[in-house]
Amino acid sequence: MKIYKLNSPILFLLIFVSACSSADLSWNYDGSITKSGKQLKTGLQSTYSGFFNGEGIFIAGYKIDNKGINHPYVVFVDNELTMVNSWKRNRKVQQFFLYKKHTYLLDDLGRVELYENSTWVDSSIKLQSNSIIVDSNEFIIACKPTPLVKTSKNTGSCYSVQQSWKVDLSWRVVKPKICDNYLVAVEDSKREIKAHRIDINSGEILRSISLSTPVEHVCSLQFN
Repeated sequence: MKIYKLNSPILFLLIFVSACSSADLSWNYDGSITKSGKQLKTGLQSTYSGFFNGEGIFIAGYKIDNKGINHPYVVFVDNELTMVNSWKRNRKVQQFFLYKKHTYLLDDLGRVELYENSTWVDSSIKLQSNSIIVDSNEFIIACKPTPLVKTSKNTGSCYSVQQSWKVDLSWRVVKPKICDNYLVAVEDSKREIKAHRIDINSGEILRSISLSTPVEHVCSLQFN
């Protein structure tokens, strides 16, 4: 496990795997949007991620052509189910997230786009491929899991874009989380399982404990 302090501000999100709702508005796995019993078909055959931004809902999913090929799309539906916008994507959307009151999307290559003037534009934010956003309230904290391929020399990590730090962490299943303003990560892909409490401003590991088995609810861990 290594800690890196980056010399330059190199710019390296929460994946929703189940349908969810905000007030009466909800998205469904079949690509439809529901509000107060009314259902709207978006044109997607399957959906895997949804994000509410106050004005409506963004969903990511696929359209399937007559050859059975999946084509990734993003769809926006307003709160009243009166407006539907869709954008074909070259890559799968990894995650939507809110940062400084603006909506962003992250693809699986780590590219970030900003939703602006009813379209998606390139952002200056750059993340590592296959990352997830853990927190984006004040600054962006992202984590990348350890590759499944055992022959890979890469390890997982967590890093802060604006604060310019990176910590190597061998995590794969248990997703790191922000707990009481600390980043908590469990290294679950090594023989010895360890949990770490990390300062979100510096990336310093403040406390580590050994675990007999991985835990799902990392915020319940006691580091005293």
